[in-house]
Amino acid sequence: MPPGSGLSPTRDPALEVLKNRVYRSGLPLVMLAALIGALVERPTPELGPLDRYNLPFTTAWLFACYAVLLWQRRITPAFEYAVLGGSTLFFVLNTHLNLSALALWGDPIGLPALWTGALYLWTYMVGGYRHALQLSVAILGLQLLTGLLTLLPLWWEGWRPGLSQLNALAQFYLSQVAYLLLSRLVIGFGEQVTRLRLQAETYYRLAHTDALTGVPNRRYLLSEIGRELERGQRYKRSLALILLDLDRFKHVNDRYGHETGDRVLQQVAQRIQRSIRQSDRMGRWGGEEFLVLLPESGLEEATQLAERLREELKQPLLEGLEPLSASLGVVVARPGDTPDYLVNRADQAMYAAKRAGGNLVEAMAEPRAPKGDTRFG
Repeated sequence: MPPGSGLSPTRDPALEVLKNRVYRSGLPLVMLAALIGALVERPTPELGPLDRYNLPFTTAWLFACYAVLLWQRRITPAFEYAVLGGSTLFFVLNTHLNLSALALWGDPIGLPALWTGALYLWTYMVGGYRHALQLSVAILGLQLLTGLLTLLPLWWEGWRPGLSQLNALAQFYLSQVAYLLLSRLVIGFGEQVTRLRLQAETYYRLAHTDALTGVPNRRYLLSEIGRELERGQRYKRSLALILLDLDRFKHVNDRYGHETGDRVLQQVAQRIQRSIRQSDRMGRWGGEEFLVLLPESGLEEATQLAERLREELKQPLLEGLEPLSASLGVVVARPGDTPDYLVNRADQAMYAAKRAGGNLVEAMAEPRAPKGDTRFG
């Protein structure tokens, strides 16, 4: 894509599409795991109805969330926070049940605890990089608070943890901290890479875009000419170039002011853009000169386009401004051409049109050697 043609939306459409895909593919996996757990796990009567209904209700809630996603067909912040909040509640209740079983009977911490690490990654998809840390710390805090509220009453009743229980508690909570820190590190590294990529793209766009008109500048055009020349010579494909110069543009600046002159150049750039093919390149060559590069076009096609551009620019560009005219030079690439030599020939053709009075298209069918160049002598 040529520089200067990008958009800067407040929400990244690509990210929204990615989120939609993650939820549509990830939720069914979580639903399947919850459903298998609800069918296979046998509740412990001593833990009461919480153990009996926690997983079935969570499974039903996940199915309801997925139904809402299919119905609204898009991801909303409310939906994301609802899914994250419900998942956090399930894991907090699951932590309470696991720690109760650990303290009362020495049971190992159950399999659902293995999924808690996903919560910390999930916060970055819901809240973004800055807000995610607050969400992650809040989840870790809830886990710690749940542990205290579960184990302190048992401590007061005389329970004392053995070494295996202390190890299980340490492994569980330290793994939570590790999940939080690792998620922060991985997402932070990705954010940094993305930031550097965006900076590089911004610098590239600034270096290759004309600040006034927003179209590609001379540097970009020269690189594209070189690329297309190499491609054309390799695959034996034609390449044409149009160099356009506004006639008597200094008169516009002198009579109407430089601000009006700038608006004229912007209008010219827009009209050229509307007139060319998607595969063509155009940009501001400098001053009041514009260049159009036409891959896979011959001299006749390029000359026809140049005539259309000349007629288009004769139409009033701004209200109250007299019509302008342009002189255009048209050339086609020859074997052994370089970007400088191709543009030099277009420049000769364009000045030939100016010497003939302007408002004219001059097509150069055969190369004319510039002074000092004996390759075509």
